Order: sequence, then C-alpha cells, then structure tokens
Amino acid sequence: MARRGIKDIRVFWVVALFPLFGPLVYLCLRPSLLESLLKERYATANSPL
Repeated sequence: MARRGIKDIRVFWVVALFPLFGPLVYLCLRPSLLESLLKERYATANSPL
C-alpha cells in the first residue's frame, strides 16, 4: 500500500473484500435449484404436444 500511496487502511479492505460480495449476492438472490427444476418439470408435463 505504501508503494501505491494509499494511507487509509479502509480503502485496502474495501478493495480486497469487494470481489467476495458479487458471488455472495448471487447466491443469496438466485432461485433455488430444486424450485427451478420443479417448475421446469411441471411446465413440460403440462404442455400439449
């Protein structure tokens, strides 16, 4: 950090931990696999051919 001229340690931690939040948000907000699988099966079972 001294080489980059960053004096505030909080900036380092924000930059260091920021890549962890993207996957965390994705895992929290995505629909569950079981729910999506059941919806897919129900849709294909009830579709007229």
